Amino acid sequence: MACVQARRIDELEQTVERLTEHVKKLEADERDDAVETARESTPLPDGGPQ
Repeated sequence: MACVQARRIDELEQTVERLTEHVKKLEADERDDAVETARESTPLPDGGPQ
């Protein structure tokens, strides 16, 4: 029984690690999108098209 529980705990820890990495990637994507949006919405100094 203890062996089964230990294996399950290991599986859950691995799942948490994978989800943490996934969240970090999503957050990085959101930051990249925010930077790109800021660039697109900032007028150019010459007043030309954005």
